[in-house]
Amino acid sequence: MTQWPIKNVPGTPLYKVVENFLQEQITAGELAPGDLIPSEPQLAKHLSVSIGTVRKAIENLVHQNMLYRHQGKGTYVSRIDFNLSLITHLRAHETVLDL
Repeated sequence: MTQWPIKNVPGTPLYKVVENFLQEQITAGELAPGDLIPSEPQLAKHLSVSIGTVRKAIENLVHQNMLYRHQGKGTYVSRIDFNLSLITHLRAHETVLDL
């Protein structure tokens, strides 16, 4: 695995830069739904950041439902866009109420 370039924007916390990098990887299809992402130590090494920085970025992406953790297995790219699913569900519910 080669070192990945990350764009450090002045004034932006490093964990946010890593978070944005991972989001871009997912959006671009470099990390596809169901893919196991590299471990925290691997990401830290290849991005030249601390494990704590990587951990905070991953926690934020888990909170946003872009990633999910499987105990003892690793962290994976989510298969479902939970935000889109919720919006679709709510719109369907509103349509039923409008009838």
